[in-house]
Amino acid sequence: MMKKLERIAHGAAAVLLAIAVTGCSNAAGGDYLSGIDASKYVTLGNYTGLDIQTDGLNIDPEAMEAYVSSQMSALPPAPVTNRGAQMGDTVNIDYKGTLADNGVEFSGGTAQGQTIILGSNVFVAGFEDGMVGMTTGETRELALTFPEDYRGADLAGRDVIFEVTMNSISAVSDDSVTALGITGVSTMDELEAYLRGEYEKQMEDQHRMALEGAICDTIESNSVFTAAPPEFQNRMKTFYSGQIDYLADLYSQAYGTEFTSSELLSYVMSGDGFTGTEEEYLDKMALERANTYLMIDAIAEEQGISVTDEELTAHLEEELESSGYATIEEYKKNEDIEDLREQMLYDEVMDYLIANNHIVE
Repeated sequence: MMKKLERIAHGAAAVLLAIAVTGCSNAAGGDYLSGIDASKYVTLGNYTGLDIQTDGLNIDPEAMEAYVSSQMSALPPAPVTNRGAQMGDTVNIDYKGTLADNGVEFSGGTAQGQTIILGSNVFVAGFEDGMVGMTTGETRELALTFPEDYRGADLAGRDVIFEVTMNSISAVSDDSVTALGITGVSTMDELEAYLRGEYEKQMEDQHRMALEGAICDTIESNSVFTAAPPEFQNRMKTFYSGQIDYLADLYSQAYGTEFTSSELLSYVMSGDGFTGTEEEYLDKMALERANTYLMIDAIAEEQGISVTDEELTAHLEEELESSGYATIEEYKKNEDIEDLREQMLYDEVMDYLIANNHIVE
């Protein structure tokens, strides 16, 4: 249990680190940057012409193939109706086992609706091989012999007959891919190519986040901060508390074990080397995020960078299909639009900083 929690806490810390410089939806209360004069809370140092140290983008071919293989192995099989069963297929069967010399059914040798993967070798030798070529609805008798060293002494070395009925056959195929509903992806080859692209995007996103973190750390070390507005900090704190609650619920469902928010947070704090209270940790994280956004806003003000209503609406239109909302109006009504504007401002300022600093990889 301890090791599992440590792994989960490590993952949770990574997620919180990733979202530390991105936005949150439906933030509760508090001031927004649009109502704050950031220059009152941060005195900027140098933020251009700096040497920013970060690791380069590394896409490991072996790691990519492992990712693709893992995703492909999770692909749900689709029904097969145009051929007989093959090794690797998932089949559903009824079977009845009897002793060959007297026709008596033996214990554990009969089942209905049993699902197995042919080639998994979970049955006595010859059982799965004997089903190769069977079609749905077909019944076949398999004459087999249990090994001499079989764990059940009453069956060791005995000749038996299994009467097997094939209820259904399914296999991972292009139909399985089509069922995923990924635009432009309908074959196994196309899915593999798509997954490789997704892996590359994930690595690029991780590289971008690491670069942004290095930029923020460098510029913040050159700047001087005074206490951020309490309501703005409170909004950041509400955000972090909500993320802890969300992650605790997510991991509880994923691992089938209940993790409370407090339990998860304590492990995240431990991994971060923080020795204070949970409340103090949330205050710390909220202040760090508030300072980052105030710094970004101050740079935006100096450089004349802004997010107009037209740019915001254009972004919403791009995201509308994937958002689940029917209209822009519904999107704006249900999401924290000012928070989204801050996210967009952050991205634009980061683009400026990346272009105007020396990135050393």
